[in-house]
Amino acid sequence: MFTNGEKYRVLNSPDRLKVYDAADAEVATSAAIVNADSLFVEGVGTFPIANITDMKLRRAMDAVKEDKEFTCVVPVGLAIGDSILVTVELDTTRYQAEVLSANRIAGGTSISFATAPLTAIAATDIRTAITAAWVSHSASFAIGESLISVVDGTAAADTRIAADAAGSISIKAVKLTRSVGGVGLQLPVALALNVTNGEAFEGDGIGKFLMDSVHLPVWDNTNPYGVDTSDSLIDPRAKYTSISFVVSSFEDQVLGHVAPDYGMTGEGVAKSTRFTLWFNEATSIAGDSAIDKLAAIGVIKAGLIAGMTLNVVAAPTTAQELTETLILTDGSSTNTAALFIA
Repeated sequence: MFTNGEKYRVLNSPDRLKVYDAADAEVATSAAIVNADSLFVEGVGTFPIANITDMKLRRAMDAVKEDKEFTCVVPVGLAIGDSILVTVELDTTRYQAEVLSANRIAGGTSISFATAPLTAIAATDIRTAITAAWVSHSASFAIGESLISVVDGTAAADTRIAADAAGSISIKAVKLTRSVGGVGLQLPVALALNVTNGEAFEGDGIGKFLMDSVHLPVWDNTNPYGVDTSDSLIDPRAKYTSISFVVSSFEDQVLGHVAPDYGMTGEGVAKSTRFTLWFNEATSIAGDSAIDKLAAIGVIKAGLIAGMTLNVVAAPTTAQELTETLILTDGSSTNTAALFIA
């Protein structure tokens, strides 16, 4: 099979993957798979497992919300009766940008709200006023919920701001501006970050992300009356395990037996192609199902290939994660197919 570049496929049915032995009989169980077998993925191809030279599997990871606490300060010149304009500057990944805009958040980059006139002006009083102001402001979102929450922080003068639980929204800065009658009287004062309770992470293997990043607007994917749409369409609510592997072989369909600068090789031109699959965990995570079989192949290859490792590590370093073959939903690594699908 001649291929160019990296190949992607999202699958909802475990039936799209089969393993065959040397006699072309299907291998029914993960435990029976050996390096001499062949892997078949519908719509992708058939590959001798022996030709796989690299492989990594990663369970879906939930999105994580950003959650930070900032220390309030008293703006210069602030007096009783003044108000404070609070500006929360946000950043987001591409696929959440339309959500920010749909919620009428100034240009999709910030949220601003004002406190009531202050009756006390210590930093702790400002924190209390900010929390009360947010309760009043968020009531204006008649439909749905705002993408952030504002509550009292742990420290007496801290305000705690958390982004939407769907993740991927970062809190860049929180700024206070002294105002009288709604008119700002000075440049905004940026609050210092005191505590980070969580950093935004958009998740991995989340259907919504795959819908925007991998799903292609071809007829098979967009035709609501097409055949087998339940398998070809991405479920934005689902979680998908990702499986990436490299197949190395010799290709001679295009260049014949001549490798440029090397003369006649007699075998064709060495070629490596990376394939990435995403299997729906709701349908394909059971024992001897598609994900289990792929994990079993990963275990086999890790035992044969330098640079692929199988260790149980609770918090892998960046260097360790590069070589670990089986990564779980909490970011840890494991060493068996059974533990990977558990």
